[in-house]
Amino acid sequence: MSSSKPIPPIGRPPGEHPSSPNPPGKAPGPGSQTALAEARPIEDFDANQFPLDPGLQLLEASAGTGKTFLLKRLIRALSAAARSPLEVAVTASTGIAATHIGGRTIHSWAGIGLGKGSPAQLVDVAVTKNRNARERWRSARTLVLDEISMVCGDLLAGLDAVGQAARGDARPFGG
Repeated sequence: MSSSKPIPPIGRPPGEHPSSPNPPGKAPGPGSQTALAEARPIEDFDANQFPLDPGLQLLEASAGTGKTFLLKRLIRALSAAARSPLEVAVTASTGIAATHIGGRTIHSWAGIGLGKGSPAQLVDVAVTKNRNARERWRSARTLVLDEISMVCGDLLAGLDAVGQAARGDARPFGG
């Protein structure tokens, strides 16, 4: 029978704030309490201070860091500034991700069904034959696409073609 040391608990002790300092004698390092103290707690995030300049914005971070929390705050800020609810299209690559941010799948919103086919075929399905999808594309000023890493390059090219055709603009996604 061997004696073993007890396994220390994982995470912070109950009630300890993530920005509390390192215990005495512990050297700071990546992910240490000192490093956490330098980060701004997510609860203090002000969506009004996030730059919402025109163009492509990418929000990326490790799992469990609050991307969805932040994205929901940004969507709320964008929606509050919009003249119409149709101006902010909230989408995700999967149904589960879409429900977490209060949106719908990119396939549904874009009117492309399963997204199978060439860009020209997707344009035919979404723009030529689907008046509602065409109007969604034309009304949107902001397209939020969560979990974009789950979208393959062919589908992204098809969405780009649909956006350009629906909006009559050759810029990416129709401007």
